[in-house]
Amino acid sequence: MLYSLLLRDSLVFRVDVPGSVRAGEPVHITVRLTNKTERVLQLATRVGERTFDVTVSHADGTIVWRRLHEGTVPDGQAERALEPAESLVFEASWDGRAAGRPAAPGHYLVTGALLIEGEEPLVTRPTPFELLPFPPGSS
Repeated sequence: MLYSLLLRDSLVFRVDVPGSVRAGEPVHITVRLTNKTERVLQLATRVGERTFDVTVSHADGTIVWRRLHEGTVPDGQAERALEPAESLVFEASWDGRAAGRPAAPGHYLVTGALLIEGEEPLVTRPTPFELLPFPPGSS
C-alpha cells in the first residue's frame, strides 16, 4: 500500500490506496485519521455520508471523480472524542469511471478530506496510484 501523511495539531491523516489497479476495476480507498498524542482530542466533524470526501485527479489537478459532489449540504455536526492512538477510518470505492466511461490507464492522485464543522477541511497529501491497461480483449 502507498500512503501519504499529514501532521496537523497532533494528528496523522493519510489516505491508503493500492499502488496499481487494472483499469475498469474498482479502486478501494481508505482514509485514516489517528490521534498521535497521549490525550483525548475533541473533533467537531460533519455527520452521515458527508463526514469525509475523496478526490481522484490527474497530476495537473483535473478532478476525475469526487465522492461528494459539489454543493452538497452537510447533515449536521457531531462532537467526536478521539482517544490516544485511536483512529477514525473511512472507506470509499471508486468504480474506475470518469464521465460515465472507464477511466484511461495512467497515473492518478487520491486525496482524502475530513470535513470539520466551521473550519477548512483537513486534507491529506495526494497519494499516487496507477491504472494499468485493460486486459487484452476487453475495454
